[in-house]
Amino acid sequence: MSYAPILIRDDNENRLVLARYHCRPKGKPPRLDRQYPGLYNARRDNLEKFWRNEFGQTHAVVVMDAFYENVERAGRNVILRFEPTPPRPMLVACVYARWTAPGTDELLSFAAITDEPPAEIAAAGHDRCVVSLKETHVEAWLTPAGRSVNELQAILDDVDRPYYAHAVLAA
Repeated sequence: MSYAPILIRDDNENRLVLARYHCRPKGKPPRLDRQYPGLYNARRDNLEKFWRNEFGQTHAVVVMDAFYENVERAGRNVILRFEPTPPRPMLVACVYARWTAPGTDELLSFAAITDEPPAEIAAAGHDRCVVSLKETHVEAWLTPAGRSVNELQAILDDVDRPYYAHAVLAA
């Protein structure tokens, strides 16, 4: 439910805008935020189902140096920080929504796309990983209109896949 700058295509220009990191899809009721607390991530295997109104329509990129995951170890929750090695910014694929309702302010919100983890993340105990785009795919990702589902999925197949080192932040 925190806010972060995301890169979107708006009026034929790339723009950096502030958006909430927990996506409320257009037309869905506000109670969805509490009902589904995991809407900060859009699972790749669900893009054409739950996220069908955003996937292929409203794409964004968020720049991250690292990401954090909760994992269970010895019956306790542990927070792990994953970062690419060597360190570099990740261009994480996202979907976003502009939510409106009468008498309320517009809510711009997003979800990072996640997919199956590489071996080192799975070994650390987590079952998902953010999708870090190759820089050569950013412009195509931000302009999904007119692109086929196969073309968009191909962008998500051809990702930047560094080795992710991790550290325990809290146990």
